[in-house]
Amino acid sequence: MQKLYFIGGKARTGKDTLGKALKKYYEEQGKRVCILKITAPLNDLLRNYFHWDGRDETKPRDLMQKIGYDIIHEKLGQEYFLLNHLMVTIDVLSSYYDVGIITDGRLKKEMDVLKEKYKEIKTIHLIREEQDNGLTEEEKKHKTETDLDDSSSFSYVIQNNNGIHELEEIAKNIVEKEVI
Repeated sequence: MQKLYFIGGKARTGKDTLGKALKKYYEEQGKRVCILKITAPLNDLLRNYFHWDGRDETKPRDLMQKIGYDIIHEKLGQEYFLLNHLMVTIDVLSSYYDVGIITDGRLKKEMDVLKEKYKEIKTIHLIREEQDNGLTEEEKKHKTETDLDDSSSFSYVIQNNNGIHELEEIAKNIVEKEVI
């Protein structure tokens, strides 16, 4: 792939929205774009071993919180299980797509491994300060599931306060800057 983006941040910061907006603006430039998720290998794991039928969309994230986080942190002795599968996918798709966008990055280790393998990757950290009012306890836990912080080096750090329209404008600016 000519360009690869890693979009990291806590839950509800707008990672998917920014990824879709980047895709839209790159496609307007005539680029072929795919959006990837680090947790995609968990979908296969769920289908093959847990008989998941694909209907409950929260199931992969639930499994990620139960075992995926441990895998990434080497607690189960399967270092980089998810990342290795993701990198194989990126390598295969690179012959078909001009731009790859990873929209499910939360952990610093994920970002560091991808930056090491793909030297030209652009990293985006999304931050959103909002009240926890109305969130369930599970959503609050999910919302804080990240170890990305200011000590990491990012290509872009985006404070998302206004939502979809702001993210679309930011995506448009990023694409205009990167295409030149």
